[in-house]
Amino acid sequence: MKTVPQVAELLQVSPAKIRTWITSGRMPAINVNLPGVRASYRISEDGLREFEALSRVNVRPHVLAHSAHAGVRKTLTING
Repeated sequence: MKTVPQVAELLQVSPAKIRTWITSGRMPAINVNLPGVRASYRISEDGLREFEALSRVNVRPHVLAHSAHAGVRKTLTING
């Protein structure tokens, strides 16, 4: 499970953009906080794959597999 800042770095967008995609339903995520507390989202690798399938963002498979390792350069391909 990845945090909003981790996914933002991976996709090279702002954390605010990730939160917009989550709250609009475009990116699947889980709110790990209790109701009434500011949302704190986690995104699974399956959620990233689902997002990729439904959007123009292409996250290369090796990026998902190695993104948890520190120091690994993350890449992003945008179709279109």
